Parts: sequence; structure tokens; C-alpha cells
Amino acid sequence: SSNGGTEPLTVSVAIGKVLTDLTNASIFMNSRSAGTGTLYPRPIAGATIASSTHYELWRSDTGTMLTYRTAIVEWPTAGLTFRQDYYRFYVDNNALMPTDPWPAGGADLGENTVLTGADEPLGENETVRIRMSIRAMNANFPADTKSWKLQYGQMPTTCSAISEDSWNTLGDVGSSTIWRGSNATNLADETQLSGNPPTGGDLLLSVSDRAGTYEEANNTAVNMYAVPEGEDIEYDWLIEQNGANAETYYCFRMAEADGTPLGNYAYYPQIRTASFTPKTQNWRWYDDETSITPTTTLSAENVTPVNIANGQAVKLRVTVKETENISRDDVRFKLQYSEYANFNVADDVVATSTCIATSTWCYANGGGTDNAKIASSTLSDSASCVAGVGSGCGTHNESPDVMTGFRHSAGVPTEYEFTIQSAGPRVNRVYYFRLYDVVQDIPVVTNTGEAYPSLATEGASLSFAMDGLASSTVIEGVTLDIDTTPSSLDFGSLIASSTLEGAHRLAVDTDGTEGYQLLMYMDGDLMSSSGSTIKPITGTNAVPGSWAVGCSASAPSCFGYHTSDDTLEGGSTRFSAIDTYAQVNTTTPEIVAYSTQPAFGEVTDVIFRIIRRELQEAGLYEARIRYISVPMF
Repeated sequence: SSNGGTEPLTVSVAIGKVLTDLTNASIFMNSRSAGTGTLYPRPIAGATIASSTHYELWRSDTGTMLTYRTAIVEWPTAGLTFRQDYYRFYVDNNALMPTDPWPAGGADLGENTVLTGADEPLGENETVRIRMSIRAMNANFPADTKSWKLQYGQMPTTCSAISEDSWNTLGDVGSSTIWRGSNATNLADETQLSGNPPTGGDLLLSVSDRAGTYEEANNTAVNMYAVPEGEDIEYDWLIEQNGANAETYYCFRMAEADGTPLGNYAYYPQIRTASFTPKTQNWRWYDDETSITPTTTLSAENVTPVNIANGQAVKLRVTVKETENISRDDVRFKLQYSEYANFNVADDVVATSTCIATSTWCYANGGGTDNAKIASSTLSDSASCVAGVGSGCGTHNESPDVMTGFRHSAGVPTEYEFTIQSAGPRVNRVYYFRLYDVVQDIPVVTNTGEAYPSLATEGASLSFAMDGLASSTVIEGVTLDIDTTPSSLDFGSLIASSTLEGAHRLAVDTDGTEGYQLLMYMDGDLMSSSGSTIKPITGTNAVPGSWAVGCSASAPSCFGYHTSDDTLEGGSTRFSAIDTYAQVNTTTPEIVAYSTQPAFGEVTDVIFRIIRRELQEAGLYEARIRYISVPMF
């Protein structure tokens, strides 16, 4: 009963038991009052559950004694529990509503999508916004009852495999914790994301129904709004990577303020930390490759030099800036080249030990020792490097070998040097060069606004010379019988049944990428004024044969040639045997010398043999031989 008291009256009454869950309890009451008069509302009272141990009786009129009875029922239920539900990463914009899903610009990560190494992973001191939701399960989630904290853990295999003692609490803003909250200058911690019901568009996750708060540190504000069973409340966390392990996945979860895990976790936000992230910046080419610190420039910084000759050795200096504030030990870069600015097709610069005339670009020995630190920097954007001291001192690179011992500091533009030489590059071409991270097995891209190093080779050239040879010169097992000049091949008077040999020496210099061809033909058979001809042997350029077979004993005369080039187009070795002769074609130029690569001072001898017998008509026989030199690019 209740009697007297100042009205309106509130009385706290002990339940006598401790309720397990207020959200699943109900109170019932009936009451009456006795006395004279008809004043109301004396028999009317209200009751409400105030805590797990007390309820409150409320009376507006205390003029008579109130007799009442209460019953408190805890309903049979699984009880209110919570599930961590959806999440999505956003770029922080210093505003309550983030507008750009991670990563900045480009293709966006969707809901419940892991932030991987391909998605601009977080470097040290970089921040990200995480919108994440909690679902009320089995019962309604009353207003003003819960606050939460954010935790992180390094992922071993899966997020669910992280042991309870391996979950860590997010650090405060400015703390030394490897994952900590961050302070947005234009936002206040614990700001409500929206009203109730939420304004359309304020909540960003597809499952969210109620607005939580924007948070920069643990613990969250107590939930302002009730959440009906089966609905989600959305929170927004701004966190900072503050020295977490590089190239590592971390999982995030919300827990109750005392650290008690939620009943269930549908999705864990997962973030991969950045790797050591180098990007190339300024570059310059030098011509004094034997200098430890080059000074003879081929062009200005970031300007393509031209007319680089075949076989020319050059030095490249290039700055590499680490852009995610992560250091790495045992850094090693190799050099790649391409004729395409986007490196659609890329090849490695070849080691000196395997370099051949057609390798295109090879490493070369220059001033300095491979993998040793450079003595001084030369580029305008590199960090300090003087007498081999300073974070701007990179390494000399004269091979693609993997080496250890060099540390590239976090966030620093360091200058590296590469010594290379051309080995049969295509003429009049621009070649682009990029660094390749040997440890991470990925190409090094350019920093914003920068371009890859490039150079241009010299224009095409071909030099052809022809010399005569003296008699008694021995070539291809043949002793020459006559003297020749570049413009004559004079056999003189032919003695019956005697063979004579003479030769021309042909020399070619060309930087043609695919070498050259030398072709030969005559404007007709050797012919006299009467129309008689010296007969060609039967062997052809395609199928040469021995002299004895190609010049039968019954033939009145024979004329043919042999070339000293043992390997012709297509790899044919048809003239490799000494005794192989062919007729000189009188209509179509045919190959007598061939190379698949640039040639310098390459020499080919063409030997001509003639015989006349008694039946050959006397006369002065003449013809013109023509040579055609063709560079191949």
C-alpha cells in the first residue's frame, strides 16, 4: 500500500529479484483506494521498471490510501544479442558524410570487400574511414544502454582465427599504438550520423536502419536511439595506421565497452598495410660512364638524349622516392626497357656475361662498384648524398643480380645509378626504361607528374665497300689467278681447258637492327659481239653444286661463282662447302652475303671461276655484274 506523501509522488520499490534483461521484462499492476468523497484520480497509479532490481510507483493524488499489486514477468527468450554486420571503407574528407569509397578516385571497393595490396593499402600515418553496422538480435535494443569499442588484430589465416588475447584496443588520437584514432579538424567526436528516423542518404550501408555516431576514439557514445530487433545501427570510425607491420592483413571488430565480444561476427573489416612503395622521379643520362660521379651530360634532367650509337655506354641517374613511409632492407632494382611508353612489352637489360651483339641493351662496367653506394648525388630532387653519406645515396648498378645490404629509408627520394650500353638496338627509336623491384617482383611506377627515363638511338646507316684482290691470294681453298679491281674482273685470254679464278672482297658496316643482305646479278650472260655466250654452270644460288658436276666435260665453256658466307637467309648453309658453285642470275638479284644483326667491318669474298674449251667460239666476251647492299631495320 501507499499512503500520504507530497504529490505527485514517486516511490522506488524493490523487485526482490534481479532481472536478467530489462528488454525482455514486463510489469503488470492493479490498484484501488478507499475513503469518502469522489475525488479522482486517487485510485489511479502508474508503475515502470526502473532497473534490474527496482520498479517505480507514481501517484498524482495522495489524498487516500492506495492498495495495489504488481507482477513482473521475464519472458522466455534467447535474450538480446548483437551481430557485427556490414562494413565499407571510405576516403576521409573531413566531413560527416564521406563521399568517395576507398580508394581515392578510380574503381571503388564495395560493401564487405577487403582492402588488399591492389587497393592503395595503408601506409604509415595514412587514415581511412570505416562505416560498420551492428544488428540487434532476438530482442529490441533499447536507447541509452550501450557503448562500444573498436579492436584490431593481426590476421593469421582468417579473422575468426585470432585468439581473444590477440585482439587489441584501438589507440587514442596521438598515441603510439600501431592502429589509433585520428582527429578530423572539421568534425567532433561522437557526432550523431543522423536523426531518428534517419534522413535519407545519411546512412551508407545497405542494411542500416538507425544512426549511430562518428567516432575518433574509444569508447563510443551510448546509443541515442532504440533499435528494433532485426535492424542495424551504423557507426563511422576514423582510424590511422601508425607503424603497423608492412604487407600485413589486420582485422577489425567492435566489442562492448568492457571488451566483451559480440555474439556473432558476420563480416570483419580487413585492411592490408602497404608495402615498401618506391616511385621514380627525376632522371638524367651521362656519357662519362667510367666516372664514379658522372658530369658529362647527354641532356638536361628529364630530357631524352638523341643519337645514342650502337655499342655506346651510358650512365643513368634516377631518383626513387618511397611513398608510403615504409623502410626496406636489402633493396635491389634491376632495369627494364621497352619501345612502348606504357611498357606493353618489356624486357630486362641483359647481364654483361650473356650480352651479345643483338641483346639490344646490356649492363656495362663503369665507374663505381656494383651494389656499392654512390659517392655523390647529381639530381635536383634527391635527398642529401655527400661523400657516400646521406639518405639520398643509392647504389651503383651494373648487373641484375640480387644483392643484400642496402636500406632505403622511409619516405626518402634516393638516387640510384645504372650503367648500360646499347647492343644492336633499333635505329632511330625511342627506348623507355623503368626500374623493377627484385624483392617484391613488381615494376616501379612513376610518381605523380613524372615520366620514365628515355633515350633515342641514332639514325640508320649503311656503308658498303668493294675491293679487288691480287692473284696468288688464297681464298676458300682457291689460289686466285688474276688481279681484280672494284670495277673490273678481267680474265684476259683464256687458254683452252684451263680454269681461272678471280674474286671481289665485299665489306659492310651497318647499324641495321636485323643486319643486311648483299645481292648480286648480271645484266646478261658473258656475250661476244657475234652473240655467242660463255655457258653458266648448272648449279643455282638455291641449289649450288660442285664444279665438276655443274660444268660437264662436254660443255664448251662454264662460268660460275662461290661465296664465302657460310650462312645465308633462313640459316641456309648451302655454300658452306668450299666446292659449291652457282650460275650468276641474269634477271633476279640473289643473296651472296647475309647477316641477322648489325655488322661492323664484316667481309665476304665472291670467287668467280671460268673455263673455255676448244669448241667455244673465239671472241671478246663481256657482261656487267651488279651488287646491291640492303640494310634491314
